[in-house]
Amino acid sequence: MKKRGTKARNGKNGKEFIREMVLVTDLKPHPKNYRSHPEAQVQAIRASVREFGQYRPAVVSRDSVVLAGHGVWLACKAEGHTEFDVHVM
Repeated sequence: MKKRGTKARNGKNGKEFIREMVLVTDLKPHPKNYRSHPEAQVQAIRASVREFGQYRPAVVSRDSVVLAGHGVWLACKAEGHTEFDVHVM
């Protein structure tokens, strides 16, 4: 993972996370992700990303597995983004 981030604490539970920009290609989908993202949904997210950008970071594990934000990650990859904003837990 490309390291360029800042440490912060989650206000709800006090756990530390790192917010950083990582290479889109370094991330992996969670093998047990129970949500599917049909092509029409990914296309809608792509349109949103084109208009507004990535409005909140995805959540990833320290070994680069996407825990939350699969749809936005897929959309950003499809749009040709090279970096992705994440919270590393």
